[in-house]
Amino acid sequence: FPVHPGDEGAQVGGMVAANAGGTRAVKHGIMRNHVKALEVVLPTGEIVTLGAKLLKNNMGIDLMNLLIGSEGTLGIITKVTLRLYAKNKFSGTLLVSFNNYEDATNAVPDILQEGITPLAAEYIDRIISIKSAEQLGTTWPCSKGKVDLMFIVEEPTEDLLYSNCEKIVDICEKHNAVDSIVADNDKEQRRLLEIRSNAYGPYRNNIADIMDAAVPPSKIPNFFEDVNKLAKKYNREIVSLGHIGDGNIHNFILGDNGKLPENYEALKEDIYKAAVKYGGTVTAEHGTGKTRKKHMELQFPPKEIALMNGIKKLFDPNGILSPGNIFD
Repeated sequence: FPVHPGDEGAQVGGMVAANAGGTRAVKHGIMRNHVKALEVVLPTGEIVTLGAKLLKNNMGIDLMNLLIGSEGTLGIITKVTLRLYAKNKFSGTLLVSFNNYEDATNAVPDILQEGITPLAAEYIDRIISIKSAEQLGTTWPCSKGKVDLMFIVEEPTEDLLYSNCEKIVDICEKHNAVDSIVADNDKEQRRLLEIRSNAYGPYRNNIADIMDAAVPPSKIPNFFEDVNKLAKKYNREIVSLGHIGDGNIHNFILGDNGKLPENYEALKEDIYKAAVKYGGTVTAEHGTGKTRKKHMELQFPPKEIALMNGIKKLFDPNGILSPGNIFD
């Protein structure tokens, strides 16, 4: 089961309701790609089974996929049938360092276009890695450059693993990479992933918001440029990390000594508009919930929003499930 959400305590039903993503989406996709069937309790009390253990099923309308990602607004998920996969035997973690975000973000589309699909491809501003490692009582192994790309590569043979790692480094060097490090043992791989997973920790007490926008991977360099221009326009410090291989970047908007900055809402909306401008989304994995629903009009025309509201009323005519989530 390849999905690896950021929250190690996530439950399967919640991962379905939220359509969880995480670090491995670049190769294996999101939760939706691995669900075969659901048992669901509807708001009106009926228990239904949606989907089946089939590769092909074109009968009727696919109600199962309406439930995936619906954030508890359409039904309560009580059973999930998952598709499982054979695990590859060989894996390695590769860190490649760059002097700036421009070189790093331009390297990733070339890697994907070469036909190499890592298990994970992460972008991390160096300052985040250093602070996260310090909080965990360890160190970040990279010293050259200012930003890092972390690639987790998983292959069926050792030869293919090292071949693809070499290809990734070669492409990155064409984009002015200044260093590369390979972690080929389980202990070191886990340590690096733990540092990455703790990225929020050092900023917990002074963060206004964590953006969750996504754009097509080829537009990542353009999106980064826009975000950095917005940071200067609003005189805000923004640090960034995220799943660069699938176009999903988490920009941390830092606060003013633990308080929301005055221009926070305007900056946030401009970041959303930048993502949508490139054919992207306001939220790639964190969900609409109560906080982002007011921004749905940035991404969807009125007719689409009306259709969503109509579906909610059909499933939940009395509005008893997850009131305030996605819908007013």
